[in-house]
Amino acid sequence: MRAATAAASPDLPLAVGAVITTTGGGLDMAPGCASVGAATQPAGVTAMPLAERVRALAGAGSIGFTPGSFAKIGEVRTLLAPGTTVRIGWPSDKVTPDRLIATAKAAREQEMAPFALVPARRLASETEARDYLHRLVTEAGVRDIQLVAGDREPPRGPFRDSLDVLDSGILETAGLARVGVAAHPGGHPHADDAELRRALRVKQAWHERTGIRVRARTQVVFDAAAVPTWAREVLWAEAPSLDLEVGVCGPVPLSEAVAYAHRCSGELGVHEVARAEGIDPADPPDREFDAGRALVTLARWLETDPATPLAGLMINQFGGTERTCRWLSAVQAGDFEVDHDTILVSENWRDL
Repeated sequence: MRAATAAASPDLPLAVGAVITTTGGGLDMAPGCASVGAATQPAGVTAMPLAERVRALAGAGSIGFTPGSFAKIGEVRTLLAPGTTVRIGWPSDKVTPDRLIATAKAAREQEMAPFALVPARRLASETEARDYLHRLVTEAGVRDIQLVAGDREPPRGPFRDSLDVLDSGILETAGLARVGVAAHPGGHPHADDAELRRALRVKQAWHERTGIRVRARTQVVFDAAAVPTWAREVLWAEAPSLDLEVGVCGPVPLSEAVAYAHRCSGELGVHEVARAEGIDPADPPDREFDAGRALVTLARWLETDPATPLAGLMINQFGGTERTCRWLSAVQAGDFEVDHDTILVSENWRDL
């Protein structure tokens, strides 16, 4: 397993892997940590309790907002600990770059650490893209973005996917410290394994050419048990310099998890949910998807191989943004018990 190579930067979101201590229900993040693996342990400490690893993963978790959902909640800092990473999504053409930048600025003013999702197909031109990235950095202090292809058809401008953006040269002069790229542990409904591996090699080559850090951020994973093998045999075989953030599902009724899985990844996603939950997806039982299982699975991976450059989680809020924020905050605060292969979060979070 490769060791993490990138040092943390004060200009990047604060919620990266770290030793955590509770302070009034929040988290103090130790500086200079690149992952939630061995780098997060202080000198002389050889093992971190499993519950603390789960908390570290939660502390390195991000949660997504659109400008609309951020404005609707308003005081996001009442739901999330200071320094929590928030993803600012660009959901439609109706949302302007001005509004995205205003949302990122509002998040920073509330002591959150914003990064921006940049859908390639939503960029109207290279000029618009350069201007938007420049303003994200200079006006909102955002130095971390996540490139995605997006689902707009046809593309609004010259970019069909994230590889087109990487190839354009617009990122190198934007002042970014990190670029996130998509990764697919469960496969992709429209790309085979060879195509996905080639894309990873292109992303690795771009990092080597530009010197800008690149982080693999996965689409939502419903069965985290498959991630370690995929990371060893695919991700770090093709792109050894990339660290990893894993997209996971927050609390949501199981029937809705099946529906979202189908929307995200087609039958591949549905089979993931069925495998993880041991259900017939055509007739899911009336209960919640086990959102805690992924955290324990990934924490145990770090127990087995502490040098793993697992940088954190992207929590998907399929069960509602405010509800997922409350759940994440409860886990960050340690308000849970490890129960075999999952966690039992105190019911208090539902009433916060």
